[in-house]
Amino acid sequence: MMNLYFFILKYYVCNICKKLYCMLLLVGIAILLCSCSNKNAVTDAELTVIDFSISDENQFIADLGDIYSSCQDMKCKTEEEKLNQTRIVIESMGSKGYIAVDVENQINMANAENAEIFLSEVAENRDAGCTILQVMYDKSFVRFDFKSGGNNVMITRRFYVWENNCFVEKNEENYKAYTWKYTDGYLFFERYRMGGYDGDSAYTALRVEPLDEKLRVLNRKYIKTIGYDSNNLFTTNWDESDMNRINYYDIYEALYKMKYGVSSPYSEEGVTYMIEEELYEKVFQEYLPVSTDVLQHVNVYDVSRQMYQYRTRGMFDHSVTPLVPFPEVVDAEHNADGTITLIVNAVSEKDESGRLFTHKVTIKEKENDGFEYVSNDVLTMGKEGIYWYRDRLSDKEWQEHYGDKTITINQNGNVIDDSLLSDDEMENVKVNIIGILQSDAIRKLYEDEDISDNSDLIYGAVDILGNSGLMCFSDDTNMYNYQLFQSFYRKYTDGGGRDYICVYRVNRDASVTEMTFVYDDSRIQMIFNTAKFENHDWKFIATGIRDLKDMKLTQKGYFIYTYSNIIAHGGLKEYFRVSPLTDECRELTRKYVYGLSYVNYNMLVIDWDESNASDILVPCMFDDIYRLYTGENLKPDGGWIDADKYESVMLSMFPVTVTELRDKCDYNPEKDSYRYHVILGKQYPPFGEVVDYSYNDDGTVSLIVDAVWADEGSDIAFRNTLTVKPEEDGTFKYMSNHIEKMECDIPVYSD
Repeated sequence: MMNLYFFILKYYVCNICKKLYCMLLLVGIAILLCSCSNKNAVTDAELTVIDFSISDENQFIADLGDIYSSCQDMKCKTEEEKLNQTRIVIESMGSKGYIAVDVENQINMANAENAEIFLSEVAENRDAGCTILQVMYDKSFVRFDFKSGGNNVMITRRFYVWENNCFVEKNEENYKAYTWKYTDGYLFFERYRMGGYDGDSAYTALRVEPLDEKLRVLNRKYIKTIGYDSNNLFTTNWDESDMNRINYYDIYEALYKMKYGVSSPYSEEGVTYMIEEELYEKVFQEYLPVSTDVLQHVNVYDVSRQMYQYRTRGMFDHSVTPLVPFPEVVDAEHNADGTITLIVNAVSEKDESGRLFTHKVTIKEKENDGFEYVSNDVLTMGKEGIYWYRDRLSDKEWQEHYGDKTITINQNGNVIDDSLLSDDEMENVKVNIIGILQSDAIRKLYEDEDISDNSDLIYGAVDILGNSGLMCFSDDTNMYNYQLFQSFYRKYTDGGGRDYICVYRVNRDASVTEMTFVYDDSRIQMIFNTAKFENHDWKFIATGIRDLKDMKLTQKGYFIYTYSNIIAHGGLKEYFRVSPLTDECRELTRKYVYGLSYVNYNMLVIDWDESNASDILVPCMFDDIYRLYTGENLKPDGGWIDADKYESVMLSMFPVTVTELRDKCDYNPEKDSYRYHVILGKQYPPFGEVVDYSYNDDGTVSLIVDAVWADEGSDIAFRNTLTVKPEEDGTFKYMSNHIEKMECDIPVYSD
């Protein structure tokens, strides 16, 4: 019995121990697993990096191609059409997961919440990444790739352009954010620029937080069209009882475009316009509660002629900086009297502020979608005030810079002058211009082609106008029907009494300028009319008459003429090529000569070859050489250029050594970089064009280059024999230069 008792006791004890052991084992395993799990969790947390960067480049390009292909047939002619198309693009980018915003911050950012998460990580000095696409209004965009870490934000900026039904990357820049700030709903960042740099802006502002579209519409309709550039309408306090504080000259052109839908024709720099009172006053009284008495008091008014004096701003009184703040309506209140009060913040990229100052604008709406500004009240102002505003020239300063060129405008908007053309002839010229531009061929071309990418458009317009029998050209094309101009000039030199001729020029912005040259026994004039295709129609945007001091057609074929009243910052003489230049010479000029300077360095003004090529080496020449080598503008990083980049270009382009480069081009061995030197441009210097060439047995090409120096009245100021060696990969090397004095003294370069 006792044995049975011990057996039972042993059985239970053993079972209990086994269970305890199992339980302890299980607990131990659980603890171990938990500890491992916790350990892994910590590790994962440590390794987790918020990253909204683009990871699949091929997919990115394919996505963007799909987006733009779907909207490429939309012909955007008006600003509203461009805005709507851009909105479609941004929304499409957002649907594919990309963060995107437009360049003018007029459309809410797609996937802004991801951008805000990234920015919060940056604020905590954590490693993070993000890509933001900044969409332009012309089938191009900028891609910003941000990487944060170590209290720095590194930025890669890429620029993409739509070409041949796909996106092509045009350039890439890598730099550290010089400043970085997220405030007032905006991300502001800056790239370092050395003093004296006058290229693209170093500042960027991207609106991250959304803004009510109704407020955006109010801003575009009432505020943005005028803004803060070179005017005080929104930067000073005024109301109906005190309208004397506004500078009406400053807002004339903006209000004119708002009223008529086209740019003011009274905007030629250096011209004093006398405008009949009715024509002048109705522009202001359409939008402001200003009396005739006030206008006559605060403007220059000729009582005897009942005309106002008007002068546009120009070279000598424009804004002191291009970085002018832009307005943003952030609140609106509809008042009991039917007016609307808008609260407006001034956003400044330069100051990294979304509310540099705040003002309150009251608007009264009128019939037919019209409106009137009732008052402006500045609520807050930055400590520097309106630092970008510059006073207009005084009468004395105007005379010093521009002289006394005056054009009188009657109430119908027509010029009252002593034109050498009769009224009938003037009217006939304008009728002919509109008739030509309204032709089916021209209208179809401008409707179908993209004006923002207008090289094909320009060439097409020149061809159509030229083939119709007109004298027509652009800056880089030969003149059609040039023989007619030669005949006109022969009559002039033979003393033909009186004659005139019309020449058409297609400008870089695809506008068309008609120039009528007319002479009689004692005087010469150039009458011009410029028309632009806007809102599906042609509109005159500028017209004027300039007396000429002289004109000549050179033996080589350049027409060079001089205004009687020379604009101070303009060229002493104007010019264009009449006689044709061969396509081969034009192509050789573009490839080897275009952009080379005769005055900023001595590459073209001294004799040199392989034996003394180092004599031409100066730091500032790299800017131009890089552009010729790559086809792109140089973007130095923080004022320095990496040695590998600098030397690979220069060694490819010239027969020089690394030692010679480092000795003469401001090399810094500690940075292994070359200091960037800005070229300080000279006013209207000579330029070279290839007029002949020969291929040599050693594989080099000898180019005969004539220096065109219009200000000196010469199209063969001096002559270069420039030898280049083309390479199989499409690059080339300058091998030597010889210069010969022709009609002018050779410039002497001094460092």
